[in-house]
Amino acid sequence: MSDKLKIFLSGGMTGLTEEEASGWRTSFKLKNIIQDDTSFIFIDPTYYYFPTDKTTQEYEKEAMNHDLYWVKHSDIIIVNFNSLSSIGTAQELMLAYTLDKPIIGMIPKDKYDQLHPWYKEECMKIFKYNSDELEETIDKIMRYIWRFKI
Repeated sequence: MSDKLKIFLSGGMTGLTEEEASGWRTSFKLKNIIQDDTSFIFIDPTYYYFPTDKTTQEYEKEAMNHDLYWVKHSDIIIVNFNSLSSIGTAQELMLAYTLDKPIIGMIPKDKYDQLHPWYKEECMKIFKYNSDELEETIDKIMRYIWRFKI
């Protein structure tokens, strides 16, 4: 059994560019590599699945099962509310909330008032940021999740 915290990176993908869907996730993973920190394992669903015009029902089912498996088997969920209408994100968060997983949110400051009250309740903490503060926000979240290593 590993003493590394498994962190699932939840957030919208459908209807977003690859950069919008995966750029922030890559930043979390790179920050861990650059800091030579082996305390965390990041599960990035965009590494395995990404919706395209050719997505089939079978593909979607496989992606859903993959993501829900990792929500169940992760220690912490970090969610980027980059798509306020993402059904997959809503499903992942409800499962995590039901399983008493810590959920840490991040959202652009100008979108916070549009965030559904249930999301606000499900998250242990939500970090609001301006678009030019994404890297700083990731640093703050990384410092915040260290409390779960104790």
